[in-house]
Amino acid sequence: MSPTAILRCPALALLLLAVAVVPAQAADYEIKLARTAKVGDHYAVVSKGAMEQHMTMTLAGAPQPARDQVIAAELSAQAEVLAISADGREITTAFTVTTSAVTRAGVPGELLPKGTVIKADSSAGKAVYSINGAAAAPELAQALEVVIHMSNPKNRNDDQIFGSTTRRAVGDSWPVDGAAAVADLVKEGKLQVDPADFTGKTSVVELVPGGSAPALRISAVMELGKVAMPLPPGMSVTKGSFTGHFTGLFPVDVSKRSLSQSMSMDANFDCAGDMQGKPMTMTIVIKQGISASFTY
Repeated sequence: MSPTAILRCPALALLLLAVAVVPAQAADYEIKLARTAKVGDHYAVVSKGAMEQHMTMTLAGAPQPARDQVIAAELSAQAEVLAISADGREITTAFTVTTSAVTRAGVPGELLPKGTVIKADSSAGKAVYSINGAAAAPELAQALEVVIHMSNPKNRNDDQIFGSTTRRAVGDSWPVDGAAAVADLVKEGKLQVDPADFTGKTSVVELVPGGSAPALRISAVMELGKVAMPLPPGMSVTKGSFTGHFTGLFPVDVSKRSLSQSMSMDANFDCAGDMQGKPMTMTIVIKQGISASFTY
């Protein structure tokens, strides 16, 4: 029977039509957020970040001077991985500055001159910065924290908190591991958290075409409606909240590292108590964000 004769057969024609209208099964992908680095890896990074802290107070009903701190910074650099953790995370990296900028209290300026070598080392937990071999001054280190995020090898990695051991399709969502996330928040931020109040999910937002290197845009959000922070004796948090948003662009080929990542966190605390025998109220707002793109 010829091909045209087959197509003229009514039963076969209906079967072919039925097959044609059945939607194709959505492609699924391995989810791996913690991509392995190698000592000697080189890449270019462009990073922008900001940190804000605002505090207002009243003492015995009288408003006190507000305390505000705002830092924004930008960094373009060539990076070299100098050391990694046992599970493949960057823990020591050298950044050779191409361009940089910093704005403190609304006043712009240069963060560091072109050619400066920044070494960021988080092998002991908290990142430590050096400039051309000398320890960074505290004010400079604070600005560098805004644009350079180093993983703490003592904390869980992103797969353990946000990941999935199940293959996922675009549009899929799954819960963030609340117990793991809360444990790191308590350890890293010294926060007092009610784990039962935690909510969070991770989602595969889209597949971004890239010729031979397509990538998944994956985002996560987590929220805590009851959170407190350490305060001086006599003061306590009456209301606290925390929200974190995270987004990354991860090649489908899990052997390749992420192309971009961004993070923003917002924390708000209303506090009340007694200071030196006088009633005191305090409101603290903390905002921090960073976005970075990488070229390998």
